[in-house]
Order: sequence, then structure tokens, then C-alpha cells
Amino acid sequence: MWNEQMFVRRVRRFKKNSIGIADAMVGEAKYYLRMSNPPYYSIAVEDGQIWQTAKPSVKAAFQREKIPWSIITEYTATTDKLARATSTQDLFDRGLIKIFRASRWYANFIREFLKFPKIKDKDQVDAMAWAVRHLLSLGPPAQPEETLEEVRDRWAGREHKSWRDRLANMNTTGTSHMSA
Repeated sequence: MWNEQMFVRRVRRFKKNSIGIADAMVGEAKYYLRMSNPPYYSIAVEDGQIWQTAKPSVKAAFQREKIPWSIITEYTATTDKLARATSTQDLFDRGLIKIFRASRWYANFIREFLKFPKIKDKDQVDAMAWAVRHLLSLGPPAQPEETLEEVRDRWAGREHKSWRDRLANMNTTGTSHMSA
């Protein structure tokens, strides 16, 4: 069954020029794509001024590093940061978004959330809202098919009775299994 929880595992916060943004995005993509069993990996970006400026550098860096451009999804803002953040509040309230407290970025991340919208820098809250929106648009991850061996192993050790044996055990009163 699909687990609806979302986990914030890494937060990357920086202020860089187009080349710095491209390098950071390549670094993140390589981190996940080089895993022996990589998770589904996707990068969502807000199609605004910063992205339009950085996009050519990011595209060139992805081509140079042979990273598929298909992992990029561009979103156009149709609401402001407050509206986007408010749309994810229910998921936080229900405990569906989990944040690793042991992370060194945790304190600053949570401080911005707790002071939102009365804080100057709202970028982390907005980025989280975009990430949640993106994850929800993807739907649940595909579940692997269960092999015959896995089904057998799951049932191993259980006593398997034929339908006749099960019916015979039901008839303890001397009546038919069809009686009402």
C-alpha cells in the first residue's frame, strides 16, 4: 500500500549566479542518480526570472554531464507565496510531511516556517510548497510486482487446507455447510 508521507531529506540553500545554480543542480542530480538503486528523481523549478536566467547554463551542464533533461519540471506561478504555502498547511498538520530533526539545516528551515509570512526571506517555505505540489502531481510511486517466489515465501509455514478440508471442519454440528 502506498505510504502518503513525504520526507524532507536534504535542503540546499544558496545564493549563486547562473553557473553556480547549474553546478548545484548537477551535484544534486549526480548524488541521486549514482546510487546503486536510485529512487525516482525529479527537479521542480519555478519558471520565473531566476530560472530563465539560469536555464541555459543548467541545460549546458546537464548535457555535458549526460544528465537527462527530462528530470526537470517547470512550474509557472499562478498564485503568490502565501497562497502556495497555505495549500500545504493541511499536510503538515496531519503529519504527512516529515522533516529530519538531526539535519544541520533543520533549525533555520523550521524557524522560517514558524515565522512565515512575517519574515523577510520566504524562499524555503515557497520551495517546500512547490516541492509538495510537484510530488502530489506525480501520484504514488509505482509498486513492484510481487513475484511467485515472494507470494510463496509470504505464505510459507502456514497450514494449507483444501476447500474440502475447510468445509469438513465447518461441519461440527452434523449439519451441511449449506444450512442456514
